[in-house]
Amino acid sequence: MWLEGNQILGKVEDFTPTQEKIEMTVAEKKEFDRLKGTYVTVSNALWEIRNDPNSRLNGKLYHATLNLCNTNQLKFVRAWEHPELIEVIHEDVRIVKVAGMYLWKHAAEPHLSYDFDIRNEGYYFTKTEVKNINKEDKFKNVDLVAAWEEENE
Repeated sequence: MWLEGNQILGKVEDFTPTQEKIEMTVAEKKEFDRLKGTYVTVSNALWEIRNDPNSRLNGKLYHATLNLCNTNQLKFVRAWEHPELIEVIHEDVRIVKVAGMYLWKHAAEPHLSYDFDIRNEGYYFTKTEVKNINKEDKFKNVDLVAAWEEENE
């Protein structure tokens, strides 16, 4: 079969593969935007992430299996080049209350506190964050995950 004259096979978009979306949590996207506004090069942004243990992106890019780290780093570079590919995944955030005290993150350090201020974002945690906090020695005898799950049910 031959195309002749003004026959149209399709639009350019029909023949270019669609770019896969790059998923980021709200916190990861917020950090990405800060880095993108601070650094001109992706290598400088990756250096900061690598050297900041409190970075939301640090674990995703450097502390997973080797293949997953490589994949996530390549996705980060693609996102740096094409921010329009980022798809923000909204994780459920909840307040964690245990024995009348609230889990609270102050200066990147989690604590239990009797005080509570709904305006302070340090009181809101995703389930992933709570699981990681629960691994710390000072919280090993407290079931924060169960408290997170029963909050707001």
